[in-house]
Amino acid sequence: MEKLSQPEKALADFTKATELDATIAAFWHNRACCLRSLSRYQESVDDFSRALKLDSRNPTIYANRGFVYRKLGEFRLAIQDYTAELANKQTASNSGANRTYSNRAYCYAMLGEYERAMEDYGRVLATEPKNVHALYNRGVSYENRGDFSKVCFCRSNPQ
Repeated sequence: MEKLSQPEKALADFTKATELDATIAAFWHNRACCLRSLSRYQESVDDFSRALKLDSRNPTIYANRGFVYRKLGEFRLAIQDYTAELANKQTASNSGANRTYSNRAYCYAMLGEYERAMEDYGRVLATEPKNVHALYNRGVSYENRGDFSKVCFCRSNPQ
């Protein structure tokens, strides 16, 4: 996610832009990013949703709204957005997809859906076998599921 150095000023400009032309998804998306930077999460979700009404096939908007849902602890909604992000990406084999799979896996794990989390971490590891975060988090999912033999195997053999 991008880092804004002056989100208040940017927010004022993007707000003015949406007032002048409310039909451009990028205006709402950028405004939502400013709100997110200011920890105004519900307003951010609202603006991301407005942007998606105008551009429902934009994977970046789904990714950003999914991130905010995660911050709010709305893991089911985040999973829906990460799934939509993947459906709208050009390819499912790029590193951007791996980030999305990792984000979705985290949400599944937070809901106690460890099998689904491990599937998504496995997708990451299929293309990035040395991704330490996916290895670690898949190991934690095995552990939380009570499958300690796989924890040892997972930590010693990334495949």
